[in-house]
Amino acid sequence: MTNLVADGKFHLLNGKMPVPKSLNIVFQQFNWTTAEELILKPLKAEFLINNGSLELKDSISVDLPKGSEMSFIGKVNLDQTIDFGGNLSAEGKSVPMRITGTLTSPKISIDWKAFGKKLISEVKEKAIEEGKKELNKIVL
Repeated sequence: MTNLVADGKFHLLNGKMPVPKSLNIVFQQFNWTTAEELILKPLKAEFLINNGSLELKDSISVDLPKGSEMSFIGKVNLDQTIDFGGNLSAEGKSVPMRITGTLTSPKISIDWKAFGKKLISEVKEKAIEEGKKELNKIVL
């Protein structure tokens, strides 16, 4: 199977998956009621099978409580190890995340450092714009 090479498309009309235990930590952080399963959004996605892994070419989105969403893209190896990257969008903010581990025991990690850098950059840009506006008031 490691020599198999293929690509294709799949169409998911609807889907459900059990909530990984590691996602319960995210639910606790946002004070969400723990769910039994996640609902996968309908999608048409392309994939590539190469060197023993199935790689998604399009991201998959999952609805979370209170209008939040998780989207990810990555690959699944024949040994069932996974490596997905994506974003968790909640309360108007988007946080980078990574899903590793195995299909039966996924581990979700939030990249709080990248989120903090993005937040600081946004605040910095807003402060610069406000400073320019104030400077223009004084000069003009």
